[in-house]
Amino acid sequence: MRIKCKDCGTVLIDTKKGVENYRVLIDIKMRFRGLDEAEPEEVRYYVMCKNCGRKVKKEDIEKLGVEVNINAW
Repeated sequence: MRIKCKDCGTVLIDTKKGVENYRVLIDIKMRFRGLDEAEPEEVRYYVMCKNCGRKVKKEDIEKLGVEVNINAW
């Protein structure tokens, strides 16, 4: 399966050729309970195009049956 960026047309993932041309962006919302206490409230993962910076939710890509490698930096 091939997944392309909608904005620039760059191939982000190609399962046949083994292409992983993306960055993983992690969005963490923190909850603060005082000056010294903080804990993560929500963690979201995005696949980001290396060329133009467009973000796609990791869950949307995994719905297509493609596994996203979150260790891709």
